[in-house]
Amino acid sequence: MKKKSIEEIPDILFLKPEDKILQRLQLCLAFKMGAKKEDIAAHYNVAPKTIFNLSRSFDQEGVKGLIDKARPGKPQALDDNDKKTALTLKVKDPSLGCQAIADAIQSEKGKELSHKTIERFLKFCGLLTFRGTGVKKTPHARKGKKTKKNL
Repeated sequence: MKKKSIEEIPDILFLKPEDKILQRLQLCLAFKMGAKKEDIAAHYNVAPKTIFNLSRSFDQEGVKGLIDKARPGKPQALDDNDKKTALTLKVKDPSLGCQAIADAIQSEKGKELSHKTIERFLKFCGLLTFRGTGVKKTPHARKGKKTKKNL
C-alpha cells in the first residue's frame, strides 16, 4: 500500500457512531484481524460480498476507499434556471397552467420539456395542490345490470 499524504486522509475524529464510514472501517478491521466474512456479515447485517469489496477498496485506497463514490444518474430535466423561471412565472400569474409554463421555458431555452415535469415540480414546491377540476365524479350504475337504484 502506497503512503498517503496528510491531506488525503479523512479526519475520523469528527465521525459519529452512525456514520457509514466508521462502520465500514470496523468491518475491514474485523476482516483483517481474521474474523469470518459470514460472521461479520451477520453481525452488521450486510452481504458477505460487501465485506470483500470494502476490504479490497480499503487495501487499494485506504480510508478514502470506504467513502461512497458519486453515482451519476439520469440528468434532471429542469436545471436551476428552469426551476427559477417556472417559479417566477407561476408566482406572477397563478392562473398560468403547466403546459403554458413548459412552452415558455421551451421557447426561451429551446429544449423539450413536458408539462408533467412542470406539474411535478410545482406540486413539490406546494404551488399546485390538485390536478384537473377537483370535482369528484360519482359512480354510475353499469348498463344492462338491474340494481335497486336503476329499477
